[in-house]
Amino acid sequence: MRVSRLGREPQWAAAMAPKVGCTEIARLQSPYCLPRFVPLSLMTEYEAALIRERTQAGLAAARARGRRGGRKPKMTTALIDKAQRMYDARQFTMAEIATSCGVSPMTIYRNIHTTQHTAPPTPSTATNQGH
Repeated sequence: MRVSRLGREPQWAAAMAPKVGCTEIARLQSPYCLPRFVPLSLMTEYEAALIRERTQAGLAAARARGRRGGRKPKMTTALIDKAQRMYDARQFTMAEIATSCGVSPMTIYRNIHTTQHTAPPTPSTATNQGH
């Protein structure tokens, strides 16, 4: 069993209790058991901090080499342009556009401009105040 698991989940602390001299799990907060678990929890916090620091350093080094993290986008610039042209033609449904691009309709909505152009109000709909 790894000591780093102790700080993450209670069942690991319960499994570790007999190994540090605490026979009853209910007594983990007792004055006898507490001094035995404090150093272990400090070590797990220290180990977690080291892992975070190393991870951040690795990500920074990768960025310095020109690497980007994360998943590659499914929609290329060419696919976005194609989807936008299909949408602007007003001849295709979003499902048809998505199928032709090989993505879901939500991906299409995220990548194209779908602003609705509304006409300005006509004079007949404006209210005449004061007349």
